[in-house]
Amino acid sequence: MLVYVLDQHFSHHFFTFTQSVAKLKAEGIGTVTGKLYIGTAESVPPSELIDTTGAGDAFIGAVIYAICSKFSLETMLPFAANVAGAKCRDLGARSGLPYRADPRLASFIK
Repeated sequence: MLVYVLDQHFSHHFFTFTQSVAKLKAEGIGTVTGKLYIGTAESVPPSELIDTTGAGDAFIGAVIYAICSKFSLETMLPFAANVAGAKCRDLGARSGLPYRADPRLASFIK
């Protein structure tokens, strides 16, 4: 697997992973070892994008919900991305948050 990263100093990095466990080292920070999960998320069309306020909080809240509901890691991140994307379709930090019955989340919540 080849992963492309653009860091805070706008330096370009390519990482190649041949095993299921990755080890990344950053100068001055240390080494992180773990599994790398890459997924896709729904793209919100510009015509439906209203307000991104609270999207990050919605994402983290959905991750916490997914952990408590024992979602798999492969399901957790797409679920959280869908919650954050749904939030961006309405004005304000709370008004766009989807409910459990939201059809966009039906494939995640059983």
